[in-house]
Amino acid sequence: MSPPGLVSLAALVVRRSKNPHTLRLRQGHARRRTGLRASRETPADPHVAGRRHGALSTGYVVVLQPVSECRPILDFVADVLAGRGCSWEFESEFLRIKPENGKAPKLLSELGERVVPYEAIAKVTLTPGKRGTVVLRAEPRHGADPLMAAAAGQLKESADPYRLVLSADKESLADYYAEELRSALTGRGPAAGFLVAGPLPPRAFKGWDGSAAFDGETITLTWFWSGATSAKYAAGDQRYVPADLEGVEWHAPEGASGCLRLLVRGRRPPPEPDKDPASIVFGLGWGSTHKSLPFAAAVLASIPTAVPAQEAKELPSAVSDVAGLIAKLGELRDAGLLTEREFQVKKAELLSRL
Repeated sequence: MSPPGLVSLAALVVRRSKNPHTLRLRQGHARRRTGLRASRETPADPHVAGRRHGALSTGYVVVLQPVSECRPILDFVADVLAGRGCSWEFESEFLRIKPENGKAPKLLSELGERVVPYEAIAKVTLTPGKRGTVVLRAEPRHGADPLMAAAAGQLKESADPYRLVLSADKESLADYYAEELRSALTGRGPAAGFLVAGPLPPRAFKGWDGSAAFDGETITLTWFWSGATSAKYAAGDQRYVPADLEGVEWHAPEGASGCLRLLVRGRRPPPEPDKDPASIVFGLGWGSTHKSLPFAAAVLASIPTAVPAQEAKELPSAVSDVAGLIAKLGELRDAGLLTEREFQVKKAELLSRL
């Protein structure tokens, strides 16, 4: 039993002297972060404790307070975890991903600062990286981010905008943030709609056979005489508004292959993208990922009730098939992978296609 007047304490670290923020740590993390030992023998008066242990360094002040009064960091305060090429800032309801000028991967630099609500994240992992690093990754829920929906699993690991690479000596700190981030998540199943904003227009890129531009209202495809086929030249330059489209396909540039294809409502595209006037073909040095993928995501996010192309293909028109899909959604709901609201939204979406 503790002696009278003594309580179990945890460290409270006050950071950034110019704009103070607080970070409440559990005892184990407080010991790793500060070197302090919060025990039953520590006086209950935080001012006495502060004088005894002193300050960590300029801009860092250690105060002690009862563990019972501590709450998770993500409940009320922002803190920054800096990695290689970008940093993550933890706010009360969302994660802010900030690329570092001149050091971030090309895709992350092109996207700029991103705000990811915690409800858009399915899970968080911390794994060993290469050459003395650890990797903290937030995996978005299926259908929550138009960028990842457009990518459809084709992004290389190094280009993943949800990875934060840290030196191995920050593993304990990364583990703390991973655990706190997990505690803030609200769902794991598919999202009923986009929860992360798409890349802002204007967007543009050049492919092998033409260029694409999107100003937020109109998508324009302009053909190059040096690369476009006669079928595209005969069709002429193309213009679409988002309401004309039902989805977007993005096929990653690999060598001389890859393309971006706009799926026009009520029209069956030819199988070859070089003959499709709603497609831009990539090539060596053309249609690079950091330009063409944000373009695809920006267009996808602007389509009313947009459905990623891969999902659109899987939605059949036959009544019996729709009924089967609704039954499967019901099974996912019963298994806890979908909320009742998500189930009803998907059900209404399927029924609207009959």
